[in-house]
Amino acid sequence: MPATKSVPNRKALTAFSVLAAALIAFDQLSKAHVRARLTEVGQTMPGIPGVFRFELVRNTGAAFSMGEGNQLLFVLVAFAVTAIVIAYLARSRSLSWGVTVSLTMVVGGALGNVIDRFFLGYVTDFVDLTFMDFAVFNFADMCITCGCALFIICLLAQAAREGRAPSADGQDPEPRP
Repeated sequence: MPATKSVPNRKALTAFSVLAAALIAFDQLSKAHVRARLTEVGQTMPGIPGVFRFELVRNTGAAFSMGEGNQLLFVLVAFAVTAIVIAYLARSRSLSWGVTVSLTMVVGGALGNVIDRFFLGYVTDFVDLTFMDFAVFNFADMCITCGCALFIICLLAQAAREGRAPSADGQDPEPRP
């Protein structure tokens, strides 16, 4: 029996819906707040000294501004990922809470950025780390990154518990020789 609780698919879909809506709402509220306070691209305001500041960036690309000008492609990819995750959650007999939360974070982040692309034509980025040279990002980007990391951790933890090789779908990995 697995060490973590599993979620029946109905509960997984409910948790997915509620958490995704909350993540999207927080993302949109944080971006709207920054756009109201910072009206010019490149304008900054203090955050935590030595850690981060807020800087308004209008990103028409994906991560690190790659693929600028491909808004439609990014929207289609986000919708495809969302559809795949919903289908996966619906067809899965049960999933760990970690897998459910991780996939929800990825989808919530992707849809948060899609809303910006659709209504603004760009993604509002605003978190600028001052202790290192890194791209400016937003809450949705954090959700996508942390969700992917959590998903990998969940797969590795499941494989370790069961003494099996990790499976890409998070279910019933193949036994190790």
